[in-house]
Amino acid sequence: MNQDELKSAIRRGLERLSDAQDEDGSFPGDYGGPLFLLPLFILTARCVGLELSDDEAREMIRYIQGQQNADGGWGLHVEGASTVYGSTSNYVALRLLGVDADSTECRRARSWLNTAGGPLGSASWGKFFLSLCGLYEWRGLNPLMPELWLLPTSLPIHPSKLWCHCRMVYLPMSYLYAERWSFDDPIVAELKEE
Repeated sequence: MNQDELKSAIRRGLERLSDAQDEDGSFPGDYGGPLFLLPLFILTARCVGLELSDDEAREMIRYIQGQQNADGGWGLHVEGASTVYGSTSNYVALRLLGVDADSTECRRARSWLNTAGGPLGSASWGKFFLSLCGLYEWRGLNPLMPELWLLPTSLPIHPSKLWCHCRMVYLPMSYLYAERWSFDDPIVAELKEE
């Protein structure tokens, strides 16, 4: 490829990116496979006081309900078998979005969770999720030591050496773990009863 062909290819690529870009500067795309990201976003929004519009909440509810498995639970991804973590986080997300506990979807999810041993059988991230909601004791989690960030970066166990996705999740999780932070909301009392 000569210089002119290379410049032409780069120009076409930039034009394609420009065409795909929304007015607000973002690049929309489908990242709908994982079923644990949206519940984490909904929880984060609730924790920081981010108000979701009625349209946003309605579409999030529609998406979550549309991914519910026939057995009443949710998997870790759209094609996955039901898991306690997937089912717990999506159930709590629906409730945080205002779905009534007596809705068909919530009743089916509770039934599946009860047969699977209950939400406390969730994996580490699920228990972390529940701790943020005040539904699980922080002391029940495996330690997420923020002190590791204070170690010399030359050490092979320093968190900055973790894979980028692990590192970017571990930093805020270790901070929240150290603070034992949870949000206070009337829905928590309802969830404890459910």
